Amino acid sequence: MKKLTLFAIAFLASVVSFAAQPKRIYAHGLSVSVAENVYTFSFNANETPTAGKLVFYDATSAEKVGEVTLENLVEGKNEVVIAAYSLPGDAGQQLNWSVELSAAAVTAYEKVFADASHQYRRGFSNVDISPESDYFGTVYVADWCKTKTNSKIYVYSPVYSKSETGYNPGSPDAGWGCSRFTIAPNGDLWLTDFSDGHSGLFLVDPADLTKATQFFAGDRASSGLIKNGDVEVGSSLSCATLYGTGANTNLLL
Repeated sequence: MKKLTLFAIAFLASVVSFAAQPKRIYAHGLSVSVAENVYTFSFNANETPTAGKLVFYDATSAEKVGEVTLENLVEGKNEVVIAAYSLPGDAGQQLNWSVELSAAAVTAYEKVFADASHQYRRGFSNVDISPESDYFGTVYVADWCKTKTNSKIYVYSPVYSKSETGYNPGSPDAGWGCSRFTIAPNGDLWLTDFSDGHSGLFLVDPADLTKATQFFAGDRASSGLIKNGDVEVGSSLSCATLYGTGANTNLLL
């Protein structure tokens, strides 16, 4: 029996008329189940694919083992049932797999949605593009307001449907909060706050966008400087960026 491990999601784009631009196609929500040596691969497509395939890699060497062409794909949920003997690789070989989809190429910019619900300043938006995250493909839009409590983060699904309400990370220590932010590989939002009275970097779990946790441990001065003992560890921040993975992850402030 072959063992399969969720591995990655591939972005492949491909074209249409300027009148109706397609979304940049991708798969999300990958999963696989097995019963009686039959594997069921499931994934969601944010657009109707013109072509697609499952690609399999050796879990140790990462070398490509083979692929399976997919047919009759649709926008939304797709399920592909494959008998174990039809999969690439050798018996007992552990495989990683990905989904590769194609669609008509995006040839021009086009407004995806016209949402008039935001009241203040849509100061920043970001997309979770990490396949490691359970929230891959989620779009976050920050609606920033100086009254702070009115600031909110709005969440859009990978097909751009909005959650019913906005979220305010209501930590007593968080000020603006809903301005610039970056997204960690695990899906956490890292919000920066430039106000001196609420300075710092705040971590927000996408599973509960109502809470924020201060990243810096220490005491805040009136200037916004945060010190841990005699060590200056943070201050008023206008932005933060994460890059790299694992032990090589770096945070720029």
